[in-house]
Amino acid sequence: MAYAPNSVHLPSDRKIAHWVAPIARAGYAAKGLVYLIIGGLAVRTAIAGGKAPDAAGALAWLRESTAAGWALKAVAIGLAAFVVWRLVQAIFDPEHQGVDGKRIALRLFRVVSAVIHGSLAVTAWQLSNGLRTEGRDEDHWAGVLLAQPMGRWLAFAIGAGIIGYGLYQIYRGWTADVERHMQFEGDGLRRPIVALARLGLVARGIVFSLVGWFLIQAARSFDADAAGGTAEALRALGNGALLGFVAAGLFAYGLYQLAEARYRRIG
Repeated sequence: MAYAPNSVHLPSDRKIAHWVAPIARAGYAAKGLVYLIIGGLAVRTAIAGGKAPDAAGALAWLRESTAAGWALKAVAIGLAAFVVWRLVQAIFDPEHQGVDGKRIALRLFRVVSAVIHGSLAVTAWQLSNGLRTEGRDEDHWAGVLLAQPMGRWLAFAIGAGIIGYGLYQIYRGWTADVERHMQFEGDGLRRPIVALARLGLVARGIVFSLVGWFLIQAARSFDADAAGGTAEALRALGNGALLGFVAAGLFAYGLYQLAEARYRRIG
């Protein structure tokens, strides 16, 4: 079926404030930079070995690779902007997602995303000022969760939810469901950006699915040490072609986020 430029239009009965769009674009740009670093470091790991990266590791690499903290400060501000955008999405639904079950779950994940990126923004700001971060990782938070009443069952539920979100990301990549909120100026840009998005979403979905599985294993064994994040997910892939594919996909996802910063239709 031929592609009709700008064939998908959002309802115009509600408007968002003028400041939301630049905030959102700054957020996508910062998120894209973090994923470019994660993907680049992961590609290096796939080729030459070494420690698999995560988001905090990417921020630490950026601090070590720049003579001053300005780059990290810019990333911290951008990530904080992304937090604001995620909360706007979750609370006000500016993109008119609706209120069916799947969309409500997606809006809840926006809140989770806001919390995660808020934590990264704090880490980036601390690193930019030469401060040591607390280094609390997935093991720590899994331990906090398991220590709560019904914590084991909550961990099962959250792990299943993370896997579900990972599978949803893979589905979006497989079906090229990446254009609804994008506004391109013809196929010349659309095709490469869609290709990057498909690869990136599938790779990101694999990582999320593994992270969810780790949390389920932590709940099953009642052992917080079994939990893990991006670094553990990449490590679980080994050092072969699969790691290379996912690493390249995470880099591609970073490029896709930069494209969203430019071409996403907001409001």
